[in-house]
Order: sequence, then C-alpha cells, then structure tokens
Amino acid sequence: MGSKTTLHRCQRLVLSKMSYRPRRVALLTFILVLISISVLYNIRSVMPLAREGFFLRADPATIRENYLLTWRERIIHSDGLPYNLSDSSRVDFSRGQSRVVLALSANKKKGFFVDVGGGDGETNSVSLGLELQAQWNGLIVEGDPVKFKQLLLKHRQASCLHARFLLGKPIQSPSSNIDLLPSDLFQIINRTHIDLLSINLHGQELDFLWSVNFHLYSVRIVVIELPISVSKELYLQLTAAMARRGYRVSHHVVDGKAGKKDIVYIRD
Repeated sequence: MGSKTTLHRCQRLVLSKMSYRPRRVALLTFILVLISISVLYNIRSVMPLAREGFFLRADPATIRENYLLTWRERIIHSDGLPYNLSDSSRVDFSRGQSRVVLALSANKKKGFFVDVGGGDGETNSVSLGLELQAQWNGLIVEGDPVKFKQLLLKHRQASCLHARFLLGKPIQSPSSNIDLLPSDLFQIINRTHIDLLSINLHGQELDFLWSVNFHLYSVRIVVIELPISVSKELYLQLTAAMARRGYRVSHHVVDGKAGKKDIVYIRD
C-alpha cells in the first residue's frame, strides 16, 4: 500500500514539473519580447528609422543632421578674454586687404566673415583688422594643429574651428574627425549671407571654389591669397571661376617683400 502511494506521488510530481516547464518557457519568452520592444523603442527615439522591405535602416536625413550637429558642437566660441596679440598697438595686421574690404563694404559695422586657413589668427590676418576696427565677427578655420593652438591663445572674438578640407577631384569621403568637405562648412555655420570669405589654402583655392555652390549663399566679398609668382594660367582659371559665380576683380594687393599677391573679388 505504501509503495503504491509513493508511486502515485512520484507520478504527480513528474506531471507537475512537465506542466511547469512550458509555463516557464512561455514566461521567459514573454519577458524577452518585452525587452526587445523596449530596446527597439529607445533606438527609434534616438534615431528615427525608415522601413525598407523587411529591414530597418537609419534615416539618411537624420544621419546628415547629426553629422552637422557634431561639427557645430566642435566650434569653439570666444572666451571673452582680452586679446593676446604680439603687437597690441596695431589695428590692421593684413597687407592692406582689411582696408580694401572695409572700403568695399562702406565701412560696415558688425559684418560676418569666414576665414579659411586663418593661421594663428594674427600674422597677416585679414579678419583681425575687421574685428578691431568695425566689430566684425565670424568663423576662423584652421587645419594645422600647431597654428590652431596658437589661434586659440590669441583670444579672438570670432569663433574657431579645427578642420582640414578634403579637396581635389573626385571629392573623397571624410576619413578622420577633422576632415571636412568645403560644402559642409557653409551648412555648419547655417548662414545664407556672408560679408567676407577669406581663402588661404596654399594652392588649393581653385578646388575649394569648385566645391562650394555660391548660388546657395550670398557671399559679398572674396579675398584669395596667392604667391606673387602665381602662374598666369592659374590666375585666369580663378578669375574665370569667380566670374561664373558673378564676381569681378576689384583689387590686387601685392606685397613684393612678403612674396604675396592677394586678389579681392566682389559680387555687385
């Protein structure tokens, strides 16, 4: 009798375990489904997804906006400290381009510039004189890490960006965190009107010009720094490229001692 009772108890225990296992599997499956839904919801809240067939892919517009936002966050704005210049008595550090720009802009106050290849922010700077004389502001872009550190130490009132331009044909894709396409620069600053674009790219000026759609932006004055020995062919190519964009040559600023020839273009 006792053995039969024990046998029945064992049978009931086995049956109870067999019935419990499906419930446990179902419970675990339900929990995993809830976790998956939660993770997917959080991903969608950070980066909206677009459905393509049975797959989900990142929305290109969102990726693009996040890319531009990352670059905007890298811009270093003025710290508001007094200038730290090697010669605080000067008001024009250029070879005369600053005076030309002010005259062409009718001595405009608080204009906006983009200084591409701004160097240390003082030596032969076109934009510094505009800051000092007419309270202009803008963005200084420099790719050389040593010069960029020197630039920050000058405490310019303008914002600064450490970026190296990808130039040449065909245009490459960014390969490092400081590589930037020229067309992206204007997207980053998010402005449609620029009073001055100063370009000093040591022979890559033409590639830079070809990479920017000037029809999308209102750039009034463009200053390009060239060596005084610039070939006639390159000079004519630059002038033709600017003419196609609606610009004419306004001034030549020649400094034989420095070996530089700056061309000032204006769009009326």
